[in-house]
Amino acid sequence: MIGLQFPGFPVDELLQPISWDEFFAEFEKNKLALTYQETTVGGLKSNFNKLVTRKGM
Repeated sequence: MIGLQFPGFPVDELLQPISWDEFFAEFEKNKLALTYQETTVGGLKSNFNKLVTRKGM
């Protein structure tokens, strides 16, 4: 499982640091895409993101 850890948020003890090369290799191997939200409906900055499976690839 791969995930993203953002500065200023609680550390997820289940995640272990890896290099960007390792991250992108796993990202491609598992055919993932990153979906994210820049702003909330109310116009505030959003931190929502999710790794999802790419369809048809």
